[in-house]
Amino acid sequence: MRSTVLQLGIAALVIAGFVVLTLKGSDTVGFVALVTPILGAVFVINHLDHRSDRQDEALATITRQTNGVLDERIKEGVKAALAEREGTATE
Repeated sequence: MRSTVLQLGIAALVIAGFVVLTLKGSDTVGFVALVTPILGAVFVINHLDHRSDRQDEALATITRQTNGVLDERIKEGVKAALAEREGTATE
């Protein structure tokens, strides 16, 4: 949410600056050259932020599934080993 507000604010400032310079008849080439790397950085930050959020969600899901599956597998393995040991000991 914070990065979205930041992006909208930066976009509004860039558009407003471009419009003001155009209305004044000033050269906008320098302004565009200054703003382009800033917009690129904002895009990269937003992309990394969203990717990080998706990775965190995926890792949390994997962790829950893995831990739950491993717990069940361990319990089943112990039960099977004890049953096998008890079965061979009584025979």
